[in-house]
Amino acid sequence: MAEPVALHMDELVEEILLRFPPDDPARLLNAALVCKRWCRLITDCGFHHRF
Repeated sequence: MAEPVALHMDELVEEILLRFPPDDPARLLNAALVCKRWCRLITDCGFHHRF
């Protein structure tokens, strides 16, 4: 049986955030208010290119 792949916490949160509907930016704004880490992830240029 294969071992599960361990994702870095930021990568895991980013994968979740990338599944937010792109036509509802208010959800992303609310997520950015959760904590500084999430805000940093959401405001990163790389995230915007993938979102």
